[in-house]
Amino acid sequence: MIESEIISSKQKIRDAIVHLGGGEIPFDSPILLLPFKCHSHPNRLYHDNSHREDIARPIDSKTQSRFGGISVIEKANAFKCLIGNYHDVVQLGIDKEVVPEILQIIDKYIMVSDGGAYYLKEDIYRYNKRIAVLLGVFGFEPGHELSLKARESNPGGLNECLSAMVAMEDLYDAGLPMKNIACIVFAIAATIPFRGQRVFDELVDRFCALQVGLNQEEIDLAIKIAVETANCDVNDFREGDFIDFIQGTWRLLPEYSRALRDDDFQIVDYRKALLSTLIFLRDKVNYKNIFISFNGYPSDIEIKDMQHKAEKNLDIGILYIQAKLAAIGLLEAVASLVAMNKSLKNIAANMKHIDYVLSRELDKVSKTVYETLVSRQDDIDFDSSESPIAEYLFAILDEEIVLKIGFMVEDLLSSLNHPPRYREFLSQVRDILGRERFDVIMDGLAEVADIKEDEDENRAGKIRAISLILDSVDN
Repeated sequence: MIESEIISSKQKIRDAIVHLGGGEIPFDSPILLLPFKCHSHPNRLYHDNSHREDIARPIDSKTQSRFGGISVIEKANAFKCLIGNYHDVVQLGIDKEVVPEILQIIDKYIMVSDGGAYYLKEDIYRYNKRIAVLLGVFGFEPGHELSLKARESNPGGLNECLSAMVAMEDLYDAGLPMKNIACIVFAIAATIPFRGQRVFDELVDRFCALQVGLNQEEIDLAIKIAVETANCDVNDFREGDFIDFIQGTWRLLPEYSRALRDDDFQIVDYRKALLSTLIFLRDKVNYKNIFISFNGYPSDIEIKDMQHKAEKNLDIGILYIQAKLAAIGLLEAVASLVAMNKSLKNIAANMKHIDYVLSRELDKVSKTVYETLVSRQDDIDFDSSESPIAEYLFAILDEEIVLKIGFMVEDLLSSLNHPPRYREFLSQVRDILGRERFDVIMDGLAEVADIKEDEDENRAGKIRAISLILDSVDN
């Protein structure tokens, strides 16, 4: 199966190179294998070969008429194939290392400081003049620090810039004309996410200023392809079904949390990864800055529809993750106090449903969160369909209170200024829930602890007695 996928991938890349003016490179050329090899890294659960193929897929039939005739569509599909195959070949935050073929390319252009920061070399132009095209597109100067994440003084784009370098060198060696390489570099730069229309318009201006022999028709096509590729790269945000959106979010967790790649990851590892995701979606992503357009493609109506779906998915997703985070905070605090070393998967698999009566009105967002917690049949990556504590909390508490507990997880368990304050957290949660409801959750966790696996035989009793422990602390 893998062999046939490799052959198919290599053939598509080879055909696209020829279509865009490159040479007939040998089928055993490392250039053809490199994208598949990079996306096969074991750390990649989202930025994998499936994602590569999604971005490289030909333009769908509904969209083709907006690009032009058959010859234009075939050219656009060839561009999209190469852009999709190369746009994620470098993912330093995930892979932690690059394959030798890529290192050989980027080593000419970058230096790494003792602190691990990446910089464009000051004498970068001495290797060749084509690197000026890449720097012109990205708006970088020699000596620029390449940052993984955008900061106030740095636009980010480390992975995209290095991926574009690899594409530029490989496709130049494959004989692609420089003007077509420039179009591919431009589209890869456009996939730096969440920067909004203004930043994309500035990118377009830099691209149009290049002197690489493109006519206006070719420039317009390149911009359309970049828009199509960039919007496809964040397609999860415009999913009509919340489950489809959140599934992509969970698949990203282990890419950015090394601890979650271990089957027996601990509760604290999951809490940290979940909190990082929450902060990103809540504080870093503006639904208005996810999708881009050019000269009415997509139309204003289409962009507004994409933004509406993204806003809805973000609202639901943030509340859903907050409910999960509140439950995880409780699990972590209890496990710490009684030294319950079971993995999160073990606890989730053995904890029983908690009985309750839903007695409050739910708005559309809350209803989707509640139904997802209650009715989902299948597990998805790093998100069990059985979430009895999260379900219980969300059913008996107003959304604002669930959010408050989530913020308490941030403040009391995740602060950089002090170690986790588990007793204080549990005491405050008990005050919010009331002792009776709090003890219901403790009873559920005690039943999990009763499943003996060479553990303290009194652990279940200790969990049931947590309220007494808190009483003694309060007094």
